[in-house]
Amino acid sequence: MTNTEDGPQFAHLADKEPTELHRRFAAWLVEHVGLEEDEVDLKTVQLACSLRIEFQKSPENQAALEKRRADAEKAVETRAQKAQERAEKREQAEKDKAARAAAAKAKKEADAAAKAAAPAADEDDAPAKPSRRRRGAAAPAAPVEEEAPKPSTRRRRAKAAPAAPVVEDDFDEDDDL
Repeated sequence: MTNTEDGPQFAHLADKEPTELHRRFAAWLVEHVGLEEDEVDLKTVQLACSLRIEFQKSPENQAALEKRRADAEKAVETRAQKAQERAEKREQAEKDKAARAAAAKAKKEADAAAKAAAPAADEDDAPAKPSRRRRGAAAPAAPVEEEAPKPSTRRRRAKAAPAAPVVEDDFDEDDDL
């Protein structure tokens, strides 16, 4: 590599012949990556191997890396901000729910107090209600007729008749054992 006023020049590397390492690496790419031999250019492999470190140090690559870091930091900040907003929203919803519950309880207590106070004021002004009395004994309830249980529709299977013994044609009573 030669340095000039404009920066390093890499043209002299293109004039060199690929080394044995470059050849083995190109063969390895064909074997392990699944590329065809005509897809792997030996000169490109040589230049990529030789210039990889110089590329990583280059201002262009460093600028791209810095932009990538900044984008990642911005994404982290955005996620944190959204999480904070969700937490605040949840907290506000819990406060609203508690306030509604307290208002409902206060209303219920006020209604109960008003209901308790209202009959006391009305008792003095209202005429007395007649009490309910029963006249005579209550009529006896009609006897409930119980329904007879329905006969079951399930039936047992009839047993098959026992099979008749097989008797051979030349069987005599004296053949009995």
